[in-house]
Amino acid sequence: SATASPTTPLSHAQQRLWFLHQFTPNTTEYNSGIALRLRGKLDLDAAEAALRQIVDRHQPLRTTFDTVDGRGVQIVHDTLDARLTTIDIPGDGESAREAELDRSLRAEISKPFDLRAGPVFRWTLLRVAADDVVLSLTIHHIATDGWSLGVLAKEFGEFYTGHVHGTPVELPPLAVQYTDYAHWQRQQPPTALAEDLAFWKTT
Repeated sequence: SATASPTTPLSHAQQRLWFLHQFTPNTTEYNSGIALRLRGKLDLDAAEAALRQIVDRHQPLRTTFDTVDGRGVQIVHDTLDARLTTIDIPGDGESAREAELDRSLRAEISKPFDLRAGPVFRWTLLRVAADDVVLSLTIHHIATDGWSLGVLAKEFGEFYTGHVHGTPVELPPLAVQYTDYAHWQRQQPPTALAEDLAFWKTT
């Protein structure tokens, strides 16, 4: 990556995950993932261009994590070299290839992340046939949630289609990034947290 922004405090949720990561850095318990099956000939250049747009657009994908003065921090990098790793799925016959595809997808989500070095995600292209590929996206939960995975899948489709047709899509800039939320959360008075806790204790 290129130059990085100053350190930013972690949100409460990120702090919890970073704390757990210190004890079990090789765990894959907090890996999240989706797989998109694409039929037809894949334009690899368009796919990588779409991926770069997504990484440029979403700060969490360009973020690494560390401890400074005893506190967990997130470091947002200006750029990150995002590439697709391609894996050919072997097997004689459809059932054998589907079994190997399933095994490969499980292997992808079972690889740990190095949150200090980054990146905190992996894009892998699993080639079942010339006109049948599966795009696997695995992200550590410190950088995503289930709803966000759907957003990334949708945006990838829009960006990819645009590049294939030679009319790249430019979505409006995001008004708020996750670091903005983390700053806001850390600025809340202790009474706000106590009120939230009291609410959940009574529901």
